[in-house]
Amino acid sequence: MLPVDNSILASTQTCDTQAALRYGLGLAVPEDSAPPVAGTAIHEAFAAWFKQAGDVAAAMAALDLHYRAWAEEHVPDPDDRLSWLNVSRVMQQWFDTHTLDRFPVRIAPAMVEVGFALPLDGNFVFVGRMDGLGQEERGAFAVVDHKSSYRLDDKWRRTHRTSAQMTGYT
Repeated sequence: MLPVDNSILASTQTCDTQAALRYGLGLAVPEDSAPPVAGTAIHEAFAAWFKQAGDVAAAMAALDLHYRAWAEEHVPDPDDRLSWLNVSRVMQQWFDTHTLDRFPVRIAPAMVEVGFALPLDGNFVFVGRMDGLGQEERGAFAVVDHKSSYRLDDKWRRTHRTSAQMTGYT
């Protein structure tokens, strides 16, 4: 079975050659590395925040552990949007202004970073990991998924408009 995730699907939709180089051969240009590394670290920070009842110190410690050293080596310009200084400031601000009691769903610690694998046919399996599976006050479930690696601009809108990720989750 060949695992397929949203990143592979999005890359294939953009350019088959790009997808083959990145996901088939494991090759990428250096400037493509920072957004996924930052995104992974931010996901770890959110996971710590959700699992530890909104503990901002735990969230920021997770971000530090998963990103600071890498960013200081690979993104040395402090004015770069993915520099350690900028990412840590943005995340600190987010955690300072968002509290679990104001979050629209409740997420049990066991429902944070929920992985899944859905067979599509005899050769492929769609895999993914939700940031969280929350429950609304009225009992309905909701997928929580933070996007962090892109700027909110027209390119982001075009990229995510046709994204299979949320469709695959639901």
